[in-house]
Amino acid sequence: MNDASAGLPTVTPGPALAAALEPGERVHWQGGPVHGGSSNVIGWSVSLALILAGAAAGAGLLAAGPGAALAATAAGILFGFLKWRDRPARWIYALTDRRLLSLRSGVIQEQTGSDTLEGLRLSPNAGGTADVLWWDASNIRMKSRHRRRTGFLRQREGEALVELIRTWRSAFAARSETAASAFTASASASGAASGTIRIVNRDLGFQLDAPSGWKVSVRRRTDGPLTVLGVTLLPRLIREGESAPWTGEPDGWNVVMLRGAQATGFDLFAKPAPLALTLQQVLDDPWAKALGVETVETDPVIRIGPWRGFAVTRTLTQGGNLTGFGVVPMPVVTRQVWLGSDTLSFEIQGFAPANAPETEVAMRKTVASLLPAS
Repeated sequence: MNDASAGLPTVTPGPALAAALEPGERVHWQGGPVHGGSSNVIGWSVSLALILAGAAAGAGLLAAGPGAALAATAAGILFGFLKWRDRPARWIYALTDRRLLSLRSGVIQEQTGSDTLEGLRLSPNAGGTADVLWWDASNIRMKSRHRRRTGFLRQREGEALVELIRTWRSAFAARSETAASAFTASASASGAASGTIRIVNRDLGFQLDAPSGWKVSVRRRTDGPLTVLGVTLLPRLIREGESAPWTGEPDGWNVVMLRGAQATGFDLFAKPAPLALTLQQVLDDPWAKALGVETVETDPVIRIGPWRGFAVTRTLTQGGNLTGFGVVPMPVVTRQVWLGSDTLSFEIQGFAPANAPETEVAMRKTVASLLPAS
């Protein structure tokens, strides 16, 4: 059970919401958009006006040809269908112990965790409702749409809902910091110590330790050149699979992602091949300059277990884009490590707020815990 939001109320989810939840996921709030509103009335009025105009033109009451009449009628019917399909009764909003969810007809439309929640604000509407707006910093598609009012729309108790979400996020931040402190205080070579979770990939033959209170998910990444008809169009194309909670069972994953509080996390990509990059190639990467990162420390030679490589520590300003995470809401420190042997290599990135030294230490300790699977 996730105890990060233990002080918040728990409610019983409706059937449609329950079907979309992960095993063990608890609901703190559920609702939907309020029926009616000026935009809803205007939408239906436009649809009806188009249909009536088309009918009037078809009956010869308006100076318009049959083509215009048909077009107006079709437009009105289509507009009405879209309004009906998007009617409030089809939407469900929820705050759980893991994420914010927005569903339409039982299908998740938008979601975000406490670590990627951005843009939380209240936008009043006419008629006494307000939109609780938010977007997911890790979702590029949602980032491009976040000005289009994504979130929990048309809420009667908008201020209370915003406060509930802020309390929820603060609880996660506190848990993340506590987990990082417990993790940095523990040490174990033969088994996971208190405050520690041991993540093992027996397919590729490695393991590492992480703070037990953090969210752990995995996915499959395909990394290689893009070749068409024998011609290499791109030297490197990364294709990401769907992420899923880590269950401890081998399932072919090669990427593990840890998430704590806002702008706090750790990503590891394992590849059954020797390390191909060099430190100089990383430092000369033009994308690093384009993204606004600043290199503050380099480690030309590091060794962890049987793997040898190098590391770079960088800073990123607020609003910058962090690869694999998205837009950061505050200045962050990133620790990037590349390791390899003759048969296995790793690309690792840990990141934490610049004012959270305990969490940065936890990042370094997670990297140092990397070992062959026992």
